[in-house]
Parts: sequence; structure tokens; C-alpha cells
Amino acid sequence: MFQSRHQHHPLLRWVLLGARADDPVTRVRKIVQINLGAWLLLAHIAGYNAWFMLTSNPALMRSGWVQLPVAALIPLLFWLQTRRHMTLARALLLVLGTGDAVLAMVAGQGTAGGVHMYLLLFALLLPSLTEVELTWLMGPASACLVAAFLALNHWGWPPHPALATLPPPTLQALQYVILLSCLLSLWCATALTELAAALNEQRLQEMAETDALTGLPNRRRWDSQLALEARRARRTAAPMSVGVLDLDHFKRINDAYGHDGGDQALRHFCEVVGSQLRSGDILARTGGEEFSLLLPATSLAEAQLVGERIRHALVERPFVHAGQAQGITVSIGLAQVQDLDDLRTPIKLADAATYRAKREGRDRVCLADA
Repeated sequence: MFQSRHQHHPLLRWVLLGARADDPVTRVRKIVQINLGAWLLLAHIAGYNAWFMLTSNPALMRSGWVQLPVAALIPLLFWLQTRRHMTLARALLLVLGTGDAVLAMVAGQGTAGGVHMYLLLFALLLPSLTEVELTWLMGPASACLVAAFLALNHWGWPPHPALATLPPPTLQALQYVILLSCLLSLWCATALTELAAALNEQRLQEMAETDALTGLPNRRRWDSQLALEARRARRTAAPMSVGVLDLDHFKRINDAYGHDGGDQALRHFCEVVGSQLRSGDILARTGGEEFSLLLPATSLAEAQLVGERIRHALVERPFVHAGQAQGITVSIGLAQVQDLDDLRTPIKLADAATYRAKREGRDRVCLADA
């Protein structure tokens, strides 16, 4: 579910590389942080090198070239997180980020361009990149980065002599670019991490409202969808029908094929029934082998046609397990919602119609008594 919906979000597609549908929320957040940091670091190195080559200034070019080994190590971040070595990946991200800034400073820029400001950036990002088990290390590490930034900002580091030949406007532009890139990195880290957290909360909500075996809405979501469609029907004055579907002799399938076979039979049933429904129709699993059906903008006569289509489709597509075909039949009870303020009565009427279908021989569609 997570991958089918969230991983293709435009802002998260690249920072969710390696995320799996069964990953817990905290792990997904770590993956976002690692991937985002890797992409930002790679973009910084590529952008600065392109700019420095255009300036033809030896000092800037030297400071760009020494960052290339850092870029070569960035794929290691993706490899570590796909192997779920999260602590090591986040530690490596910090080392690569701070090391990249130090290399650029020592090789050519010194502190004239403000590249040491990245030390302050990582000091601010460190709390969010630190594992809970290592929070004791967060304070001293952040303090060391801040102290290094303050010391370099006060005493400075001499640049390569060729930097003195750089036009003052270009040097000033470099200072502004470094400042803005730090602010942009902070913004991206905050915005995308919060977005990932919000989508993960939505994922948890969906999991709480989804049947784990079939992927269908459970009773909780069924109730909310029923109320939602009732409000829509009230606005549009459209008819609405509900149904209760109960698999016939499902215990025999469990006895013959075991619970795994029974689970496969339920999934097969959902697939066949779903193929006969419109995109706006809702099928929910509200019991063991009992399902509820909501048909918006559908009269009782139209609902009966849907029920017959479902019944015939199940006959035409038997369940196959271990090379053996096993027919599945269903008893269906249908009722039309007459009073949109009373949604319990039509459900009870459809349930009673299902029981009548059982008594009358199963594998049939029965309409609720008026």
C-alpha cells in the first residue's frame, strides 16, 4: 500500500528509493533522511564543480576536484540503507558532508567563501540524524561542529593564493550561494521529512481501516464510507443500494485445503467480485466470510443485476488450489436505502435477505422485503 500510493508522490519518488511496503514508519523516515542527504550532497558537488570550471580559477577548481572522491562514495549511502544499515548510513552521511566542506576549504577556498558554514549546517541537522540510542553523543558532536565553525570563522583558514585573483563580485556571489544552499538544505530536510511523516500517518490510518488479508476496507472504513455516500446521495437525490454477501460452505474449503487455501479462496473471491464492480462501488470485508457491498447511484433492480453478474462470474472462474478447481458460490442479499438518515435498517434487511438465500438453497440473489 505504501509503495503503490506514497512512493510515487512527486516530491518523494527519489527520496523513497529502497523503501518497502512493510517498512515501519520510523525506518521510512530514516530512508528519507539518508536519500535526501545523498541527493543534496551530490547536487552540491555537481553544481559547484560546474560553476568552478566556468570561472577557470585554480583555487576554486582545486576545491571542486577534491570533492569528487566524496561524490564517488555517495552510492555507498544508498547501498547501506537498502541493506538496512541505517546507523552506519547516517553516520557516513555526516562524515561525507562535513568532510566535503573541509576538503573544499583546505584545498583552495579557505574560509574566504564561507564554505565552513556547512559545519554549522550539519550541527543543526545532527539531532534529526542521530539514533535514539546515540542521543548521548548528539550534544558533544553538535558542540564540536559549532566550536569548529566559530574557530574557523574567527581565525580563518588561508585560501589558495589564486583565490585573490577572483573578481570581488564572484567571491561575494560564492558567499551568498553557500549561505542560500545551507538554508535550502535545511528547508528541504524539514519539508520533505515532515511530508514523509504526514504520509506515513495517512498510511497508518489506511492500515487501521483495511483488512490485512484481502486489502479491502474493514468494518470501520465501511461505516465511514456508508455515511459519506449517504451524504452524497442526499445532495444528488440518487438511489443507493447495499448488499450482504456470504460465501457458501466456506468451512468445507478450509477443511479441504487448510487455512492457507481458505485465505487464497477469499482473495480469489474478492478479485472476481471486484472485476464486476464500478470504480465507485465499495466492497468491504465485515466478517470472516461475510462481505458488505455499497452501490451508489443504484436502484434495487440495478443492484440485482450486479448481484447476478457476481454470482455468474464466480461460477465461470472457479478457485484453483494445488491444480484442483473448486467452485465457489455466494448468497447475496440486497436492499435499497429508503431513508438516508437510517442506514442500519437497510443493512439489517440485506442481512435478512442473505439468510433467506441460504435457506432457499444458496447460490442466489435475494431482495429485501419491503
